[in-house]
Amino acid sequence: MMTNIDETPPANQPGRTGGLTRREWLWTGAGVLLALAIIGLVAALTGGSPPPTGLTEVDREAPDITLDTLDGRTVSLRDLRGKIVLVNFWATWCEPCKTETPDLVAAASEFKSRNLEIIGINLTDQDRDLDEIRRFVQRYAIPYPILLDPDQKAQDAFGIYPIPTSYFIDSEGRIRYTRITVVTRADIEHVLNVLSR
Repeated sequence: MMTNIDETPPANQPGRTGGLTRREWLWTGAGVLLALAIIGLVAALTGGSPPPTGLTEVDREAPDITLDTLDGRTVSLRDLRGKIVLVNFWATWCEPCKTETPDLVAAASEFKSRNLEIIGINLTDQDRDLDEIRRFVQRYAIPYPILLDPDQKAQDAFGIYPIPTSYFIDSEGRIRYTRITVVTRADIEHVLNVLSR
């Protein structure tokens, strides 16, 4: 004859009033506490928040590109070593580019003190009207340099396909993260937290 370890009859048997037994409550409570402890440990080990979805971690040398800016200067990625650089490929006709631009503009000023440099690279081989590019820059009050890529040199060097695409380059000149499609403020802050350690 088998005996039930827990003397309380199951819920579907006469004599059980429903609900959980004391033992079931203890196991449930222990499970919840264990889950909370694991979540807390993961948060502590990862800097407090998981990476935003859509960021891809990589580790490769950034191409050494030099391009002219919309205002006639020349910018070389090599000259930005020592900073965390966000390189964002975009075009005026790209709707997702329009969506992400306010976050890029905000991040350019908000995170400048954290050694962030944002560079916008326009697909000038497709966006041939420089006046339209200037209107876009004015419409969104873009404070960071806009580099022109009329011959696809930067696009080929980085190997971009869809736009917008963003690359996060560490202070040593290595691409550490990429973001294909809209980059967000949360993406930028997460990468800064990781690369600033």
